[in-house]
Amino acid sequence: MNKSEQAVRLLMDLEFRVLKPIKSLPPWPGARWNALFRLVAKSQSIDPEEAFEALIPEGWCQSPWRADDSIMVRLVADSQKKRTTESFLEALKESHQIGEGEFVLGRSLELVSMSIPYLGDEEESSDSTASSQDDPSQENPYQEDPWPPLDENLFRSEIEALENIDSPWRLVLTSPLRIVRPANAPGFSEYSGEEYFGWPKAMEHMITRIRLPETKSEASPSPNGNPLNIMSTQTTWRDLAYSRERQMRLGGLTGTILIDGWPDSNQARRLVWGQYLGMGKNARFGFGFYRIPALDSIRSLSCFPILGK
Repeated sequence: MNKSEQAVRLLMDLEFRVLKPIKSLPPWPGARWNALFRLVAKSQSIDPEEAFEALIPEGWCQSPWRADDSIMVRLVADSQKKRTTESFLEALKESHQIGEGEFVLGRSLELVSMSIPYLGDEEESSDSTASSQDDPSQENPYQEDPWPPLDENLFRSEIEALENIDSPWRLVLTSPLRIVRPANAPGFSEYSGEEYFGWPKAMEHMITRIRLPETKSEASPSPNGNPLNIMSTQTTWRDLAYSRERQMRLGGLTGTILIDGWPDSNQARRLVWGQYLGMGKNARFGFGFYRIPALDSIRSLSCFPILGK
């Protein structure tokens, strides 16, 4: 990655406390969070499209949220628009009685903390500081900026492990995947359905839909890499309600994909970053996120916001 392609993506984990029970939850709450955040931004004349690029809820809603529950949401933002994002976060802290239905700040939800998930809370020991002074390659890339962009070195071990992964390996679609169907791919609808994974070029195409850490992050073409073949899938298309009031629906693919082959360095880099930045459409609804379970034991950063992390 050359200097003109430096990573510019920021992450911020938000912890909310539930003030009163929230019962009318959709299975995937991304659209509800997006609607709330847009209202907060607009209340302060902030363009929500500039405030954040994506959000990641902590998971699917299995049951109503109870009073005093802690709920996590992660924001993905562009460091080149950091001032706008910081203004939005300040508005989020100060907002009261803003929201729709059961998602209302100050009535049903309260922001209690914000944390940068890739910055440790503990100070460096004198030994580690001394070693970094002796070896410039060990310098802490985050020591200058209190909220820096993600650093590629954070994912180096994952990228190397993925290049040497035992094949076949699994990719789990943890939130709905919504990819515009290529003209030559099977299917009839605008968005790719389950038949998409039977297309010989599905993996190659999916990798080009990954949001990369550089400025031009989506739909970035990839050079031809190692052949990666989808052996089987356990996926389903899920139609999700956008909101109970509007009766609008938004769908995507969820489930598990079994893949045969070894990614080359470029493919591995994209696939690793995609776990944190997503792929496909509707990122502001939390769509397009996934994880590669074989990398769980070595990852330095959780793919999703976790309370206390």
